[in-house]
Amino acid sequence: EWSLDPRQAREKLRVFRLPDPRHYVLELVQTAVLRGASHLDITVDADDVRFGFDGQPFSLHDLDNIYGAVFTPRQDPAAEARRELALGINAAMALRPRFVRVRSGDGTTGTELRMAPDAEDQVGPAREPIDGTEIHVHSRLGSGVVGRFFAHLAGKPFEVALIRERCSACPARLTVNGEVLPRSFTSFPETVAAVDVTAPGIV
Repeated sequence: EWSLDPRQAREKLRVFRLPDPRHYVLELVQTAVLRGASHLDITVDADDVRFGFDGQPFSLHDLDNIYGAVFTPRQDPAAEARRELALGINAAMALRPRFVRVRSGDGTTGTELRMAPDAEDQVGPAREPIDGTEIHVHSRLGSGVVGRFFAHLAGKPFEVALIRERCSACPARLTVNGEVLPRSFTSFPETVAAVDVTAPGIV
């Protein structure tokens, strides 16, 4: 595996941004599944989106070389998970949040990545142990947050609606704002039968 200079990599990653960067939530759901998560908890409010899941944690090396993961071959679920994480947080950064933070560990140790617009990335040991992986996207105060606030009051934040529409077949137990998302294939109108398939990376 090879690494890129972070500044050069951030420039290169611009071409990988999603047409709608708010879809970063889907990349992060795929990240959790590829890490073998059995459960994934997502909370969305007016200015925060938080992901928490179990499964194989990310190491300091993983997070320190996160940009290179996008440009390396997809060799296995672990490599693909690093790629999905990189694409997800890169898309989230396109929304210019106040910060994006990734914390991951095995319960005895932990590592942390903090990204903010117009600032150097910070990667290092977490201040305290963490069991699992947490991803926090904290938005800036502004018109976007005002819109999210009223959407939140109406009970229909964009991220929640998107997750409900696109992640109903997630193999991990998925909760959104404390509510378990039932597994369903009704989001796919052409489906004629449902078959359980056990394989990494299926969302």
